[in-house]
Amino acid sequence: MPAMPSEGSQTKERLIEAGTRLFGELNGHEVSNRRLAREAGVNHAMVNYHFGSREGLCAAVFEHCLEQWKKIMLPILGRVTVRLESNPDRSELGDIADCLVRSMLQALMGREGGRFLAVLLNEDLTSPRDFYRRLFRDVLAPFHEVTSRLAAVAQGKSPDDLSCMILGQAIMAQCMTFFRGRVLLMPRIAGGGLDRETRSLIEQTVSASVRGALGLMAE
Repeated sequence: MPAMPSEGSQTKERLIEAGTRLFGELNGHEVSNRRLAREAGVNHAMVNYHFGSREGLCAAVFEHCLEQWKKIMLPILGRVTVRLESNPDRSELGDIADCLVRSMLQALMGREGGRFLAVLLNEDLTSPRDFYRRLFRDVLAPFHEVTSRLAAVAQGKSPDDLSCMILGQAIMAQCMTFFRGRVLLMPRIAGGGLDRETRSLIEQTVSASVRGALGLMAE
């Protein structure tokens, strides 16, 4: 029979979950220890007791969100990599690009993926250099490596070719803009929300743009 989590571990988990919610919505200076504790339903002294300091809690929240986002993102990139290694023809490459874009957009715009990424991109948390290095190494670099490789296969070049790396960056940007830049779109949408039809249209539009840039549009 598995051991039941201790009261202390439950308190730590509640504080990390509270930090994930608050840092995903607010700037760091807007989130006091008391507010974190109130959100978690514990005494504010528990922040220092369990994490040593506010910075310790921030590090734990960042680590939690990084691992959760990697669980979402890395399988997507892994599936694309396997397909790129199978010597795909042009039609298959178009489908690979479509699947990559749609999968990443679904992750970026999804409730769970969106809240983890919001914490990782919160500048109040990523200003420490170690956090930013982890974000680059574990999240941004793998995404760029796969998009550059996709561009290289489509163009018959090396993934290290500058044009492929630039095109890979452009593919990333088109996906990421619907996370960081969606505030520009939301006020112009009737009802102010991303319903299923709107999400599908975003996926279709971005996929077509990416496949067009890669020269992979269906005849």
